[in-house]
Amino acid sequence: MKFTDESLFQDDVLDINITPLIDVVFILLIFFMVTTTFDDHAGLKVQLPKAQQRQASDETSKLLSITVSKSGGYFVGSKELTPTQLESRLKQHAQSSGDATVVIRADEHTDHGTVVRVMDMAKTQGIAKLAIATQPKQ
Repeated sequence: MKFTDESLFQDDVLDINITPLIDVVFILLIFFMVTTTFDDHAGLKVQLPKAQQRQASDETSKLLSITVSKSGGYFVGSKELTPTQLESRLKQHAQSSGDATVVIRADEHTDHGTVVRVMDMAKTQGIAKLAIATQPKQ
């Protein structure tokens, strides 16, 4: 008596269809690519000024230096300006020189938001080149 069945020992080829799995993975990939938010820091990029004597004489008219005091006051030269006056000064500077640069000289204890407001005002007036003045470490 034979209790073994021939069909039990045959190599049945299991065919696993992974096409639906691949479809789901691609759908998830597309979903995450579409819904991902990217941080855009282009508005806050600054270019530090170069200390080359020959460029300083050529670009002095294109350079506007704004000092931000510890208390949050805005100064151009020795004259204190209100935010409205500063904005009009930035507009005037942007119109007078096509490739204007603004250097922000802020006290190290100045509120970060005050400096960002100056940067935002400059960007609004079309000034793309911003620099923050620093002192070398000793």
